[in-house]
Amino acid sequence: MKRTSLFLFLTLLVEIAFSQQAALGTVTQFNLANDILPKVKIQQAKPDDVWSDVSVDLNWLLGGINSKSCASSKKAYLGCVMAVQAFAGALNKNYEVIPVSVLNNQVPFYKTDRLALVEMPVPAIASAKEAYSYFEQMRKQLNSRFSSASSEFIKSPNTDFELIVTEIYKRAGPNIKPSFYVAAATKFFEMARDPHTSMRPTKELQMASNENGASFVGIGIEFVKLEQGLIVKRVLKGSGSAAAGVLVGDVVTAVDSKVLKGLSDEEMVALMRGVENTSVKLTVQRGSVSRDLTVIRKKVVNPVVSSESVNFNGQTMVYIRLTNFMYSNICDEMADIVSAWDKQNISGFILDLRSNPGGNVMIASCVGGMFLGNNKVISYFENRSMFGSQYDALPTQAKATTNKPLSVLINAFSASASELVAGAIRDYSRGYVVGQTSFGKGSYQGCQPLQNQKELTVCSTQGLFFAPSGSSNQTVGVEPHISVYVNKDAQDGETYAMREAQMYLFPLDPKKMPNAPAGNWNQLKAPKQCLQNLKLDAVYDQATSTSLFYKDYQLLNGLAAVNCWGAI
Repeated sequence: MKRTSLFLFLTLLVEIAFSQQAALGTVTQFNLANDILPKVKIQQAKPDDVWSDVSVDLNWLLGGINSKSCASSKKAYLGCVMAVQAFAGALNKNYEVIPVSVLNNQVPFYKTDRLALVEMPVPAIASAKEAYSYFEQMRKQLNSRFSSASSEFIKSPNTDFELIVTEIYKRAGPNIKPSFYVAAATKFFEMARDPHTSMRPTKELQMASNENGASFVGIGIEFVKLEQGLIVKRVLKGSGSAAAGVLVGDVVTAVDSKVLKGLSDEEMVALMRGVENTSVKLTVQRGSVSRDLTVIRKKVVNPVVSSESVNFNGQTMVYIRLTNFMYSNICDEMADIVSAWDKQNISGFILDLRSNPGGNVMIASCVGGMFLGNNKVISYFENRSMFGSQYDALPTQAKATTNKPLSVLINAFSASASELVAGAIRDYSRGYVVGQTSFGKGSYQGCQPLQNQKELTVCSTQGLFFAPSGSSNQTVGVEPHISVYVNKDAQDGETYAMREAQMYLFPLDPKKMPNAPAGNWNQLKAPKQCLQNLKLDAVYDQATSTSLFYKDYQLLNGLAAVNCWGAI
């Protein structure tokens, strides 16, 4: 069957955008985009059967990775570089495209007139700081290494890219998985047109839309790092830890006899992570007794919405954790939780949106409405078309509401729909925002199956979204009223977090919404004196296993902010 030109169709989608109905009717914001940088191996999370009906081949890819498209701009040239590197993943080795002029003494896997494909070692990155530095170096290297090469190519295109793609195809064999073709095409458009372009099997997206929660393989605990190891903050039901008798408040001092003291969060997690149905030995300190517990790693369902009461300074508050905005049952579950707790004698709510990557904006509308009330603006959306841009308001809609005091927790990994909710709560002065500046994804994407190839769905940016005040958080994020880290002393993973501005070589630019609505926006100020009087540092330092919530410094400040509601 003859295929519509993929690259022509995608270019039209990205540059012209969908209709208003398609954009607002099917808006979905997916997980944070993959990085655009070389030498990072992306593993496929879904089984191959989602690709079973996807029909793509070498000619399909060469329809876009060719001398004409690669010479259209510097961004397109770099897009072709990244596409070739992604396609080279079919060779099961780590290859990098470099100009022949910087080849030096390296022996290339394959060389053309101007470009070479070279095998490179995968860097050993042991910390967030090292990862941050590595990515910054690679961003600069991409620009500097290909500056003159791209200019030369644009002036005088040749067939280097077609030759390398064809050579990869010859070496890897004709049975290359469809995912490699799609990954290469996606990388081109991420660089050349829109950093948030993605292509996925339609079957995969349909499967995701039918899910009601997230599952993972692990030991099933949440923890806070201590000097001597980690303290268990939560044990997930049905997990191997629950079966082994791990309790909230246990201090894990060693994993498989390796002492945890002095290790980073990442190193601790690496010791506990493993294959399903394998075991790991935890050395646990419970009071004055130390014991070894054997935990089986199992597939665990992590609830998207959960709540529990917390006592602080003589007041009872409700902690609600929301891990994403992706599933259809979230609004009903949140409404049940808010309604039930609001009828009780509680002082307020803490809504935890930390590391929440976002999801469907309609779910953000109903969640935000529970705290803002109905018919408030959760966000304005820019609708781009060939006739210009218009800005439409999305009102809040909720089945249950509360007026009780509120604090919202965010961090560097709170993105997309999380930022809509946090930004609206901040603008309306409805609650205190606590934690660290959010990720900074201020754009939304629309998705639609490809014409004549409906087994593939393409998503692309339809415009920016804006807080009720008209400000955009694109690349800048939502700034908290109370800026604190999860540990009182910042860890590398917090200090060197990768946000939107660092994730892309060409991130979308922020802007102010024209004719932004006037009003007394964001008037709420942090109750500094009240927080100081509560002596939170001492509370944190003296916290024991009976007060685990106090060992989370952001949550502790969120509790204190509700306690200080109305203070200056």
